[in-house]
Amino acid sequence: QVLQSLGHGRSEQRCPYVFKNGDIAWNCRTCQVDSTCVQCMDCFRDAQHDGHDVYFHRTARGGCCDCGDEEAWSPAGFCSRHTGLGAAYGQRGGCAALPEQLSETLPLVLDSVLQLLRLTLA
Repeated sequence: QVLQSLGHGRSEQRCPYVFKNGDIAWNCRTCQVDSTCVQCMDCFRDAQHDGHDVYFHRTARGGCCDCGDEEAWSPAGFCSRHTGLGAAYGQRGGCAALPEQLSETLPLVLDSVLQLLRLTLA
């Protein structure tokens, strides 16, 4: 039950779109962390960028949309479908973002696994 709740809705927190050759990628100098951070056409159209310094370019194949990624894009510029992991977990980070039951037991489990690996590989 804890693991099911951990994964619930996470696929919608960040945009999964991977750019194809010739796609349009949008840059917003107001929202992006650096010039490599972009949004796909669907996310850009659904986000609020009025009055922002925006431009677009054609992409090569590869790379992904940064909508919903707080490390690449300002949450104010996210579209309505991708709210970021911070919103999903109430802006808590690290183990605090995990359900309480899991965050309390995870360090113990990981320590036991590492000890077992050390014994096995020694």
